Amino acid sequence: MNRDDHAPDARPVPVPRALRDLIRQVAADRGDVEPDAAGTNAAADTGAPPSLRDPSAPDTGRRFTVDGQEWIARIVGEGAVGTGSGPAAFLVAVRFYPADQPETPAREILIPRGRFDSLYDDELRVLFHSARPLPPPNGG
Repeated sequence: MNRDDHAPDARPVPVPRALRDLIRQVAADRGDVEPDAAGTNAAADTGAPPSLRDPSAPDTGRRFTVDGQEWIARIVGEGAVGTGSGPAAFLVAVRFYPADQPETPAREILIPRGRFDSLYDDELRVLFHSARPLPPPNGG
């Protein structure tokens, strides 16, 4: 596929409410999500795909060790880069936090979107060593 294969003015198709309700009902019937009192999907299952999880649930990230120290890797943002009529690449920002200070990021790296969930711990260690160190939060 190349750029000529994509319509430059492509837009999401509006989905009627009845179809959205049907999708929610099928997901609930399959056990992907549990319906709430209103019959909609209350995707609180932590094993659910990210798109079905409760958006208010905290992201616990991926835990791994580097030289005997435990770290947490989390996706903290995403964006698109490129030139021309459309973005050439979608990226996510991954930050690394010491496990004993899970709210203080120490390093950051950009990787292709969709890659994070399939990384092995060895690959996370390589990314960790390649990541840019972040300044301390107090600026010193």
